[in-house]
Order: sequence, then structure tokens, then C-alpha cells
Amino acid sequence: MLKMLTGLAAKVLRLGTGEPEALPDAGLKAGVAKALAAITDTEMLNWLDRQSSWRGQVAFRWSTTGRGWRLMEVPDDYPGTLDQEGVVTPPARRVRKAIADAMLMVSPTDTQAIDWLDEQTGSYTGLVIWRLSTRGLGWRLHETSWDGAKATVRETIADAMRSQTAAEAAQHEAWIQATVKEWHGAGAINAAMCRKCGDLVASTHRHHFAECGCGSIAVDGGSDYNRRVGDLGDIGEVPTKRLFKRLAALPAEDRPAEWIRCG
Repeated sequence: MLKMLTGLAAKVLRLGTGEPEALPDAGLKAGVAKALAAITDTEMLNWLDRQSSWRGQVAFRWSTTGRGWRLMEVPDDYPGTLDQEGVVTPPARRVRKAIADAMLMVSPTDTQAIDWLDEQTGSYTGLVIWRLSTRGLGWRLHETSWDGAKATVRETIADAMRSQTAAEAAQHEAWIQATVKEWHGAGAINAAMCRKCGDLVASTHRHHFAECGCGSIAVDGGSDYNRRVGDLGDIGEVPTKRLFKRLAALPAEDRPAEWIRCG
């Protein structure tokens, strides 16, 4: 996955003390959408592997009720998949291995693996969905009759990645609001947000030079003076409490672009 997407859950608030986790600014949505439009097959399979958090085992199998194929997380005691020739294939620790075992190939390319999954689609509905188990048993990528299913495996995975990114952006927006409110409660703030990496940075005293995670911007001066370092185009200003209230009262289209999260 592109660097912007692989770091979605790794941004931090840098105040010189604790570093609670944060997520990229919703203002990065346009860049994220552009990146998602060109997702490679390798990035898709890497993303699937990162979703494996239940038991960390993956298997490809056919539905016992004639409802197409399944690529899914399986429990520790999963006996393996029985193929048409009576051979049992044990679950794999990686998505690529699970698909390769089902293909009876040693090292298929990522494109071959996804193409092969698409070739299996059609014995049931010809539509595919990625979802989390309704019983908390990990994720499933499978042929389905559910609403929201897509015509191809690639479209299905890209849609799931897009939905996850939108949810993370909404979570980050709420975090921005809560953090700014907390800062306002503590008094005057000298803070900014990096529009490139999504970090919030604040200078808490005169000689506190605070830099964002990607190094594009920094703030300095505490409550004595406001100094900005770096590419000014990457700086989103966090307004003081008084200015925050004034800007929040304006229609969204009338708020200056350099001020972030004003209401």
C-alpha cells in the first residue's frame, strides 16, 4: 500500500509528554481517494493480511451449501480444506499462501492470485463481498447474495479499503475536535496541524520546538510568540479559543482555508 495509507493508524500527538494515537486529518481525503484509485494487487493482498487479527490463520474453501467460495480467517482447530481429490490442505498464516495452496501453485504472482479468485466467482451469484464475521470470527472474502457485493475481487477489496479509510478519517476528525477543546481548556495554545501527515503539534513553552512526524512543519514559542517552520502550504492553524468561536459561527464555505476544524 502507498505510504500514506500504510501509516493511517500510526500518527501521534506530539506535546513533549504522552503520545496518544491519532489518525490522518479528514482534509487528506482527496489524496487518499487518489491513492485508492491506483491500488496494486500487492497492496490489496498486503491489506488483507493486515486485517487478520482473530487467529491469524487463513483458508480458502468452498461453501458446503453450494454458495460459492470463501477466503476467510479460521480457528486454531480448523481441520483443513478437503479438495475434490480428497487432499486436505491446512490453513496458512498468510493470505498469499492460502491462495497458492488452493491454486496448487508454489509461488503465483499477486496478479495471478487475484485473477484466480475472480475465475472461481460465478458458481453462485457472481458477486463478491469483504466483511467481518457477524460472530466475531475474523474477516471473510466470499461470493454472496448480500447487498453491497461487487462484481470483481479487486473492486471488492478496494471498496473495503476505501470504507476503512473513511471511518478512520471520521475518527480523526472527532479526535481533533476533542483535542482542541482540551487545549482551549488549558489556556492559550500555539499549535498547528500538518496537512501532509496529519499530526497535531503544539509548543507548550517559549523554547519548545515541536515538529510533526514527517518533518514538514514545526511550531515554536509557546505562549510568548508564534513561530512556524516548514512549508506554509502544509500548515493548518489551530485557532485560539476566542477565534475558534468566531470562525465556528461562520458558514463552512466562508472559513479561511488555513484554519482547521472550526466547528
